Amino acid sequence: MENNKERLIPFFVTAAMFAFGYFLLIRLGAPQTITRYILAATTSAFVLFLLTFKWKISAHLMGWGGITGTFIAVSFRLNINLEYFIMASVLLSGLISYARLYLKTHKTYEVYSGWLIGCLISILIILYF
Repeated sequence: MENNKERLIPFFVTAAMFAFGYFLLIRLGAPQTITRYILAATTSAFVLFLLTFKWKISAHLMGWGGITGTFIAVSFRLNINLEYFIMASVLLSGLISYARLYLKTHKTYEVYSGWLIGCLISILIILYF
């Protein structure tokens, strides 16, 4: 999807499906860490949808930032050592970033901001919500 208008409907549908999954998990009584992860994904998808009106933020990197942020937050919340998972997700994020830049599908700030927004949303929701 090269321009922003092509991205709006898929991102909105993705956010709506994540929201449906979140409410379904709440009704089923799923563990709190899992429901917070899905809420973070829902929030990230909705933020991505809103940002798409102005910018072309990298959805790939927002997802990888969310995974990295989830590992960081779960590590703190459950007091377990996930440093190898965190390092692996940062490494894979770098590889994906390189691929997105090499293919010229995004600019540098779109890649960095996507990763940072995804990471921050996950950390904040899992730790503080």
